[in-house]
Amino acid sequence: MRLIVRLAIAFASLALALPASAATPSIERSQSVASADGIHVLVVDNARGRIQVTPSTDGRIHVLALKSVRAAESARTERYRIETTVLTHTGHDTFSVRVQYPRRIDIQIGLGDLFRSHDDADGPLVPRIQVDLRLEVPADLVVRLRSASGDLETADLAGAQDLESASGDITVQHARGAGDDADPAHTLAAGHAERQRVIDHYSEAFKDNPEALGTFH
Repeated sequence: MRLIVRLAIAFASLALALPASAATPSIERSQSVASADGIHVLVVDNARGRIQVTPSTDGRIHVLALKSVRAAESARTERYRIETTVLTHTGHDTFSVRVQYPRRIDIQIGLGDLFRSHDDADGPLVPRIQVDLRLEVPADLVVRLRSASGDLETADLAGAQDLESASGDITVQHARGAGDDADPAHTLAAGHAERQRVIDHYSEAFKDNPEALGTFH
């Protein structure tokens, strides 16, 4: 009888630690426009989330960011939202975009989480933080894209491209050089080809002048 009572108390204590419900996902849409005067290279680093690059119609650089954050508690969702930022920098001949994610992610696992799938609507076991980037730039810029798990997509660009994603897909549509006809769409699936390297020319923009980084949320 004492054993049964002790087990009941233990399970009751664990139940109190379970979250009542998941926080509502936070979704933010931000945009920035910059001059492309003197810019010859575009560098984009985004560890997670999709990067899409297409030509702009006005000759300027447009950056659209869609930030999606979800955690088991509203307070943590808000904290991760604030700590996730999109940094832009113009230096020498390079325009750079870098997504900065939270350095620390807290994970609390209760008894109920052991029986819950990662996609359960009652709350994520691991917080989900992702930023999708869509850029419109002059078509003749040299483009360098880097990601760990995000998909990379470019279309109708005339400049050289250097694209790398460790586990995401790479899609290049209608890439063309000066005077060349548009090439058909080309996709590199994750697991088959991790990198398409077209040119090895880029600037270390963030090392040159890190204080000059611009931030928008």
